[in-house]
Amino acid sequence: MPAPVREAREAREETTRQDVEVLAGAWPEADDPARRAAIGDAAAFSTWRSLCREQGLTDREAVELMVAPAGAVGVEC
Repeated sequence: MPAPVREAREAREETTRQDVEVLAGAWPEADDPARRAAIGDAAAFSTWRSLCREQGLTDREAVELMVAPAGAVGVEC
């Protein structure tokens, strides 16, 4: 992989990690690995590309859809 492509990917991944840290702070159980995984998936560029560009959701609709799984972690049915 060419260095500029690799560097851009690494920068995007670091930004996503930072976003997860900030977003995880919204929940008292921020250290829960399953919650962090749900937040990480929600924050991933590929998720947004799929939801907004490919599926046609607005940013707001995508946010609402992705907050639900992160909020449901640890909730008993």
